[in-house]
Amino acid sequence: MTDEKTNDYTRMAREKIDEEKAKHGWRAGPVSESSSCFANLDLGTLSAGRFFRTKPDPIKWLLVGSISLGKVGLVVADGGTGKGFFLLQFGVSIATKRPFLDRLYELGEPGKALLIFGEDDDLTLHHRVQGVAQSLVEFSDQKIFLEAVERNLFIMSVCGADARLVENADGNLRETQAYPDLLNLVRSIEGLRLIVLDPLSRFFGGDENSASDATFFFSLIERLAIETGATVLVSHHSNKSSGTGKESLIQHAGRGSTAFTDAVRWQMNLARVNESEWQRLGINEEEVKRYLVGRVVKKNLGPPEDYFYLKRDERGVLRLTKVQEGRYAKSDEVLELVLEQIRKDTGQGKRHTLDGFIRAFAGRFFGYGKDRLRSIISDAVDKGTINLEDGRNGQNRRVEFLALPKKV
Repeated sequence: MTDEKTNDYTRMAREKIDEEKAKHGWRAGPVSESSSCFANLDLGTLSAGRFFRTKPDPIKWLLVGSISLGKVGLVVADGGTGKGFFLLQFGVSIATKRPFLDRLYELGEPGKALLIFGEDDDLTLHHRVQGVAQSLVEFSDQKIFLEAVERNLFIMSVCGADARLVENADGNLRETQAYPDLLNLVRSIEGLRLIVLDPLSRFFGGDENSASDATFFFSLIERLAIETGATVLVSHHSNKSSGTGKESLIQHAGRGSTAFTDAVRWQMNLARVNESEWQRLGINEEEVKRYLVGRVVKKNLGPPEDYFYLKRDERGVLRLTKVQEGRYAKSDEVLELVLEQIRKDTGQGKRHTLDGFIRAFAGRFFGYGKDRLRSIISDAVDKGTINLEDGRNGQNRRVEFLALPKKV
C-alpha cells in the first residue's frame, strides 16, 4: 500500500471511528487525551430502548462459535509449550484460508494478519513458516498459498528490541511511544483480521501482580481491536502453581494478576500432557513430549468447549490428534490393516497419496475417521514403517505416494 493510500485509509478509518463515538456520546481524541470517557455525555443516547428499535448486526466470527472479530484474547501456556507455533498457524490460516488445526475450528472471516514476536528472531520464524508450509500445503496448492501469504500475512520480530507499550514512570503506568506507533501501523492495514503479540512480557512494562496495571494495559490493547475491527491475541506464561496437564487448563493459570484474564473476552490454555494422562491415554512414552492438551477456558460468546489434543509433527507443526483409553492397542491393528492395503494396492499397480488414502478408507478400519487415520499413518511415516516416494499423478503433477520399505 502506498504512503498516499495509507494516509487516505487512516484518515477515513479515523473519521468513521470518530463518527461512531460521537453517535454514542464518546469524545474522540488522541491516545493520551486527559478527558474522561464519561465527559459530555448525552444521557438520551444511552437509553436501552435503542437495543429494541432495530435488530442487532450478526456476529462476525474469527473462529466460528469460539471467538468473534474485534475482541481481545489470551493464549496461556508454559514457556516452550507451543504458544508461538499455535499463533503462527492461526495467522497462516486467517491469511490463506487454510484449515486451522486440521479443522478443529471453522474459519469465520479470513483476511490480513499481523504477528509480532518478541522472543523468536527472524531465522527461527523463517524455519517455522517454511515448516508450516511443508506440513500443511499440498505441492499443487503452493502457488496459491504463497500468493496469499505475500498479500495477507505480515510477521515482525522485535527480539532484542524494547517493544514495551507501557512503562512505569514515578509509580504511574503510562504509554510509551511504541503504543501510538503500533496504533498507527495497525490502522493503516486495510482488512486486518488478527493481531498477535507474543508474549505479553515483551510488551508490558508494568507490574504483573498489579490489577490496575493489567487493566490499563488491556484497555490499550482493546483500542487496537476497536479501531481496526481485528481480534487481538496476546500470549502469556502460566504461573508455577497452576499444575500440569489438563489440571492446568483453568482461567487463572496465567502468571501475575488475575486481572489479565478478567480483562479479556476469550482465553485458550495449552499444556503438555503429564505422566498420569499419557499412561491412561495409552500414548507411547517415547512420544509423550510431542503431545499437548488444550481448551478454551473463557469466552463471552458461544457454547462451552471441550478438551482437545495436539501433536507436533517432525517440523514442530501442531496437528489435531484423537486420543482415548487403550487407543494404541487398537491403533496397532489399524496400522496392520493400512500396511496390508498399501501392499495389496501397490501389487495391483494402484498407488495412494496420504490424502487420497484417507479419502478412500476413512471409516473402513474399525470406524477410524480421517483425523485418527491421518495420525496413525503420519506416525508410521515418522518411524519409517511407511515411506513417502516421489512420483507423478494423473495430471503429471509431482506428488508423494505411500510405499512400504523395501526388504533387504
